[in-house]
Amino acid sequence: MAFLYHQIRCIVAVLFLIGQHNEQPEIIDDLLDIDKHPCKPQYSMAAEFPLVLYDTHFEGIQWIYDQDEQRVNITHLQKRWTSENTRSVMLKRMLDGLNSVPFPSISAEIQPMESRIEPKDTELQTSEVEP
Repeated sequence: MAFLYHQIRCIVAVLFLIGQHNEQPEIIDDLLDIDKHPCKPQYSMAAEFPLVLYDTHFEGIQWIYDQDEQRVNITHLQKRWTSENTRSVMLKRMLDGLNSVPFPSISAEIQPMESRIEPKDTELQTSEVEP
């Protein structure tokens, strides 16, 4: 399963590059030519999170669902939704908190280096040391 999953991510990455005009559409046929490219091409994989197949439609097919498995799947997805939603709310509140912090004006905050350096006496001071 992992092979297919990674293969799809690699294919989608190339399709994104074509869509962004960073590759020509002909690259697909070119990459499928194993004489020209006997090894895996070196492209980054597309992000995995938007690449989830969650719905299909086939004409004339009536799916049969097992009630117990359906309950397991629903429970799993509800738990996952709760966890992801909680994380989402936490991140939103963190961002809101950071965005609510007032920034001092740049001119007041950044001073020239010379004005931050304390002037030092250039005279050497000696003290008598008793033997």
